[in-house]
Amino acid sequence: MRPKFDPKEEYLIAYYRNSTSAGTKKNWLYDLAVLVVGAGLFVFGLLRAGDPTWSIIGFGLVAYRLIQLTLASGSYEGTFAGIIEKYEAALEEQDGNTAPSLLASGGDAPVEPGD
Repeated sequence: MRPKFDPKEEYLIAYYRNSTSAGTKKNWLYDLAVLVVGAGLFVFGLLRAGDPTWSIIGFGLVAYRLIQLTLASGSYEGTFAGIIEKYEAALEEQDGNTAPSLLASGGDAPVEPGD
């Protein structure tokens, strides 16, 4: 039996199920491009001693991407936990298993049967 998910959870499941869209190569290339352009502008601004405008723009690009990544990761933090909890509950219901969940153990390591 498949658990009932909300739209945000459905989106994440579909996104990570399709390995091409969840691939990290495209994401890393975008992050690297922003970092290279931002660092280049920052260094260009440092070399032009009289005008810090380009350094500020370069720093702003890198800072914007960092803030964007931080906000995106924070918005999905609870959603991943919800997906795992729902799947664990469905598996326990299907198997009649009452073993402690991975999230209940703190998520450090899988709980071995008999521990």
